[in-house]
Amino acid sequence: MYCVIMGDIINSRGLSDEVRERVTQATKSAFDRINTKYHGSFLADMGLVRGDSFEGVLITQYYAPQIIQDIIKSFYRVEKTLVRISVVMGQLTVRSSDRNEVDGPVFADVLAALNKLKERGSAHWLQVSFDIGTLGQSLIGSQIALLTALTERWTDKQREACWIAEEIEGHEAYPKDTAKKHELYKLVGNKLGIAPSVARKHLTAASYEAYRQAWDGLTAYLIAMDEYTAREKDVVQRSYIPYLNTAWYEMTRHNFEGALPILRGALMSVNNEPGMDGTHRIRIYILLADAYAQIQSFQSADDAIAAALALLEDMPKTTEHIEILKIQADILYYKMDYVGSILMLDKAIAIAQNILSQTSHLWMKLYSGIAMSYDSLKDYSVALHYYEKSLCFRKTILIEHYIVDYAVILLNIARCQCNVKKYMDASANAKKALQLFESNLPPRHNYITWAKNLLASINESQNTTYTQNRVPSINEIQKGEQQ
Repeated sequence: MYCVIMGDIINSRGLSDEVRERVTQATKSAFDRINTKYHGSFLADMGLVRGDSFEGVLITQYYAPQIIQDIIKSFYRVEKTLVRISVVMGQLTVRSSDRNEVDGPVFADVLAALNKLKERGSAHWLQVSFDIGTLGQSLIGSQIALLTALTERWTDKQREACWIAEEIEGHEAYPKDTAKKHELYKLVGNKLGIAPSVARKHLTAASYEAYRQAWDGLTAYLIAMDEYTAREKDVVQRSYIPYLNTAWYEMTRHNFEGALPILRGALMSVNNEPGMDGTHRIRIYILLADAYAQIQSFQSADDAIAAALALLEDMPKTTEHIEILKIQADILYYKMDYVGSILMLDKAIAIAQNILSQTSHLWMKLYSGIAMSYDSLKDYSVALHYYEKSLCFRKTILIEHYIVDYAVILLNIARCQCNVKKYMDASANAKKALQLFESNLPPRHNYITWAKNLLASINESQNTTYTQNRVPSINEIQKGEQQ
């Protein structure tokens, strides 16, 4: 079962040239961000087709709710431009990474669903249909109907407050188990320049909790479909995809030990599935390599890397080559072979220069990785250079989507500046990072504590003539806490 996402821009012909240009730029940024963030989850990346229409084909269908929300928000924030989106799960007769080549009966279904949305003539910003093609469709339809009913009467202020709250709670750095809603109200209020009590009023009037639960319920059901199949109980047609998706989900929860047997099940399934070529195995081997590396089973990781490289040997260079080199670099970094890690990342960057767009999120991972290795080698001036290059790329890709990551880089820059005794610059960057953390995270979050500790260290270093100890990086602090 593949998940096809298809949509179009409503009343695109009525847009002025200026608005159309802004919408085009927002579209490019949104799809570039989505394709990078969910790389490996797509069979065919999201992108424009046939003028003002867009489509993509997902393997990991439980990301569909997040992706369609991201698309809707990206368009609406440009002069309230509306889109309608149809999502259908079904079979493909032609599998291809090129969205212009992939084909199958599911496309007829998704186009028909999109036309039904068009016939309604709605002016609402949330126009979505979602068809999973199983006995659970009535449940999914009810979830979408609930979301539509909840949001139809939202005011602009309520919508803005809900979207900001959703983005704050959706960030991986935000604690998933926090029940202190007053902290969320404060963060939303800071973003909107209003009192926490006013933010609470907007969110309560909009039934924000029910809205979030409806989206989360949809995602949870799509995850459960894969988990059920991976436990050898068919819900969808037998395929390696549910195994792959379930393993991926476990890895996002840092359950790498639990992901490994599921990935091995995915490999067994794909080997027995007719019509599967090496490209379908590559993604499994990459995830296996990553999972083994995370639990420090380096020989097994190397074996998975070798298997993936053997399949990639005669293929043009792709992002998969970059991912494998990044995993190899991570392994070398963990073994404290920092020079070897840098050499691997240099190879990855050489490939990236020919295939990645300038706004790809992978650039940040590559430059941050090099920076951390030079940092560990105590070559702080070079580390600063690469941290700043990483920061530069973050500035090119809609900073509001990566604001916590942006602050982490600022904090690492501040720490390096402190280590080379550039205290004024270090203090300014640490204060900026702290401000961003406090505006986006609960008050007792580790990042806030680390920023405050760094500021104290900088102030102490400014006021003493003694040789200071090296300030550890966030990455080193996290490793120490995990151990």
